[in-house]
Amino acid sequence: MPRKHPLAQPEREIGRRIKQVRQAANYPRSFLAFRTGTGHSVITFMELGRTAVKYEFARKFCAEFNINPVWLATGRGRVSPS
Repeated sequence: MPRKHPLAQPEREIGRRIKQVRQAANYPRSFLAFRTGTGHSVITFMELGRTAVKYEFARKFCAEFNINPVWLATGRGRVSPS
């Protein structure tokens, strides 16, 4: 059944960037779940664009991978902070 309130394109793109970074680092979802204190299925749904990324997860994710939060949110700028 289709989602009642689908996520907007920018929110789906954040999930895509999370997946891109995770795969480039060769992290399985289970390890990322452990490192961020997030459920494995929640990460799956974020990467698929079915669940919005929560602030606390994004903060932990950026710290874990040394990712620029602006890049994660918008796709603009440098991937790692200056």
